[in-house]
Amino acid sequence: MRARKVRLPLTLDCLLATLVPGKPYTPKCLALLYEGTVEEVEAVLREACATGAMEESGVNRDFKTPRYWIREDFKPNVAGARTQPAHMTGQLVGYDLMALAKLSRGFRRQ
Repeated sequence: MRARKVRLPLTLDCLLATLVPGKPYTPKCLALLYEGTVEEVEAVLREACATGAMEESGVNRDFKTPRYWIREDFKPNVAGARTQPAHMTGQLVGYDLMALAKLSRGFRRQ
């Protein structure tokens, strides 16, 4: 895995939002993508394991470092679908319903 030019912030939410569920990652690999050292990345990964969002494989003969992955059944806490109409608190000012129609009339058809 190659290092990113602009590294992502090392937070639990960012980690859970960007990683692919079911794919194992090593802390060294994630340190190339996120800000922070390998030890800081591993601390965040252990925190994610403590919350139940991720799982850890132990160190064995084949892999010298533990691997972490997001559980397949993990559902991040995101906003659900709107169940009622939007509530307007004020009036729309300067909103033109015909703006798209005027814009499309200004271009020739091809």
